[in-house]
Amino acid sequence: MSNRPILITRQVTGAYSKIGINRNDGIVYFLNRQSPEKAAEKLWGIKQDQIDKAELPKLRASSDLAWGLWNRFEGDPRIKMIMSLEIINDDTRGVIIPKALRAMGEFEVRKWPGTDFTVGSSDEAQAEAALALIGMFLSSISPFRAPILFS
Repeated sequence: MSNRPILITRQVTGAYSKIGINRNDGIVYFLNRQSPEKAAEKLWGIKQDQIDKAELPKLRASSDLAWGLWNRFEGDPRIKMIMSLEIINDDTRGVIIPKALRAMGEFEVRKWPGTDFTVGSSDEAQAEAALALIGMFLSSISPFRAPILFS
């Protein structure tokens, strides 16, 4: 049996993640990102449902990349805030965020400071909406719409 590593070659997907980590204040910033699935769809010219998942990187969720970066730095171990500066995922924009806002009795994303969602709220709809928005455990989340600035 050989001790040589097994080398696997995969196509470039064009995926990217620009992530900021501030451990002192407990903040993860998602500045700009595109998943390997979405990037491959564009670059390879095929629909996402036709992409062989074995051709994609094993580590492909930006949240997994952020977790890895978070654990590389010293500081407060608790994540207090996650900021995503641009959400382009169709399901998130068209389904998850509107459904979460409706659970709060709202129908559009407000400007800063946004709408507060509390994980573990006694209001079951709000608690479920908060978990759907973050996809992980935090104590609260406040989505907001940033003003568009042009120079």
